Amino acid sequence: MSDQTRKYLECFSGLTDAYSILFYKGDTPNERGKRESYNIVYSKNEEGDFVDKKGNIKPTIEEAIESHLNGTGSSVGIFPTTRNNTCSFGCIDIDEYTELNPLDIIKKIEKLKLPIVLFRSKSGGVHAYLFSKPGVSASTMQSALKNLSSLLGFSTSEIFPKQAELLPNDVGNGLNAPYENHLNPTRYAYKEDGEAATLAEFFTLYDTNVQTPQQIEALGALQPKELDVFKEGPPCLVILTEDGKKISKGNRNNALFSIGVYLRKRFPESWDMEIYDYNKKCIDPPLNRTEIEALIKSLNVKTYGYKCNDQPICDFCN
Repeated sequence: MSDQTRKYLECFSGLTDAYSILFYKGDTPNERGKRESYNIVYSKNEEGDFVDKKGNIKPTIEEAIESHLNGTGSSVGIFPTTRNNTCSFGCIDIDEYTELNPLDIIKKIEKLKLPIVLFRSKSGGVHAYLFSKPGVSASTMQSALKNLSSLLGFSTSEIFPKQAELLPNDVGNGLNAPYENHLNPTRYAYKEDGEAATLAEFFTLYDTNVQTPQQIEALGALQPKELDVFKEGPPCLVILTEDGKKISKGNRNNALFSIGVYLRKRFPESWDMEIYDYNKKCIDPPLNRTEIEALIKSLNVKTYGYKCNDQPICDFCN
């Protein structure tokens, strides 16, 4: 096994008794910009060989990864949760193929000082990877990824590992490994300038960003810097208005409604006056008096919760 393959398996250390091979159904992307594909799982039998469902012997994981990287074999899928219910990597699958600018996400990551390595996915989407050395419990990795996805504004995105615990005969959900044919890959890490990183440059990104299990656990509790304007308020409102940002057309009514929910908790005696000031501070352009009065009337009917399932706060919901 080459040093390159050995380092790669350090980065993407997952289940050791199974892997998958990716097959495409055709060359034409669907309406979401994604090519239809399927995976076939190869599992280790009692004799220690990797076999398909018919019992045909297949390459070992090490051999499959080596040919994956060299471009001489098929694209490999790795299952992140191990038999000990730990994992060494996790991923936020930001599944918005036509609207993403990776450089915008990189800037968010840098601003929040998050130890995330951003990748291009096989269909042109974005995968945000978090690495741990040694491995951390899969449940702790899930908690960290859920929190980070909300901080980045992608709280509705899928996260991997999907399984915190594996059943004895289960392999869980896998991820198609990056850097297939590493000299000309379609799945690769992004550098700070948004350009594609070579495999060697990805190894440097990994070494820079890999976390300890204790650091992964801390990321699960990481909160945005509290602003006095939303003191002890929900992180979504903090993130949406940090650094003087304002919420613009299309989301203003929902946003001010949730702000009103917050104000009723913080200023129970004067919230209906405070909302006019928050309208000016947080909404661009501000809603007019008639719209605000309608919101106040609605909020007075009963005690509402935040609009966690609606824009603009659903993407930041934690």
